[in-house]
Amino acid sequence: MQPISSRTGPGKTNRSHRLRVWAAGLVCFLGAWLLWTGMSYAIYTRMYMIPSASMAPTIRPGDRVGVQINRSVSPKRGEVWVFRMPLASGKAPNEAIKRIIGLPGETIEVASGQVLIDGQPLVEPYLSTPTPYAMPVLTLGTERILRARGQPDRQPR
Repeated sequence: MQPISSRTGPGKTNRSHRLRVWAAGLVCFLGAWLLWTGMSYAIYTRMYMIPSASMAPTIRPGDRVGVQINRSVSPKRGEVWVFRMPLASGKAPNEAIKRIIGLPGETIEVASGQVLIDGQPLVEPYLSTPTPYAMPVLTLGTERILRARGQPDRQPR
């Protein structure tokens, strides 16, 4: 004797099986993507807590910043970079965070609270007060950059 037709019917079991396989594949893909993203973030990003007010008001003491590690990128004016201080500076810890203001080949000067790049004033909307020091004219070499309120440094590689 033949059983009475069930609700699923012959085509519905195949469809639900395909749907479960598709959903399992999607879950596996999303899980792998999340794992890859998390590992990439952990490998190529560093977290720092800011200890001083040297970048205020943009970055304040106690702020936490995530820094993307990419050694193949050249700095651009206005970007904020984390870099290692030269050992001779005696600064501890030996990493600092500063804004890039001078690029290779440029002439930099600070006079009357204004930074001049190749004789032209640098617009610094991120500063709350004028630059509090003077600096004689300095021409950066082809592999040198100037950090805001810092000393010339070799370009990071």
